[in-house]
Amino acid sequence: MMPDFDHAREVRCVMEGIDAGPFTSILQGGFIVKCRTGRTIEDLLTQDFGITGEYLERRLSTVFLEGQCVDDIGAAVARTGATLALSSAMPGLAGATLRRKGALSSMRGSITHHENSRPADVVADGFITLKLFNVLSGELGPIFLARGIYVKASELADLLTMRGGAFRRGCTRVMMDGRPVDPETFLNSLGDCGSGLVRLVGSRSEPG
Repeated sequence: MMPDFDHAREVRCVMEGIDAGPFTSILQGGFIVKCRTGRTIEDLLTQDFGITGEYLERRLSTVFLEGQCVDDIGAAVARTGATLALSSAMPGLAGATLRRKGALSSMRGSITHHENSRPADVVADGFITLKLFNVLSGELGPIFLARGIYVKASELADLLTMRGGAFRRGCTRVMMDGRPVDPETFLNSLGDCGSGLVRLVGSRSEPG
């Protein structure tokens, strides 16, 4: 089912520098991004999101597509509605086993992704749910916040309730639908949205 993007209210957090720290729980828990789907994970990350191939080779160690480990991001296709999880190197035997193209990948068994033979996918506007783990949350989070991510208003409200101090320290100003809001009004407005989506955007404050 296509999320209701059209009625999503926009929340813009103005920061001195776009910092993913206050939003770590959302970035790890999963957020929705609009993108061109029906293409490989590699094309999606480099062409849609502007992440360099060099970065992917150096930092992207573990990839899950719909809960299965992906070895070849140049072959696995991200289709609309899919869930994609990205992680840098994880410690221990489990990390070595889950690592893409790792020496222990044969130990995974049924959780390894295999791209099935099927008619060619049509590249089209769609969406995916993305999860960023460990250092990738801090390194890639600002890229996605700058372009805008979709989250449930209730999840953002929960974050404000639990980590309001960190949120206020990170954001010098908050705007909702283009208008500045104070913390109490902001939280009440999120409550009015219920489980609907908001578009969360991080932007840099103007110098001077």
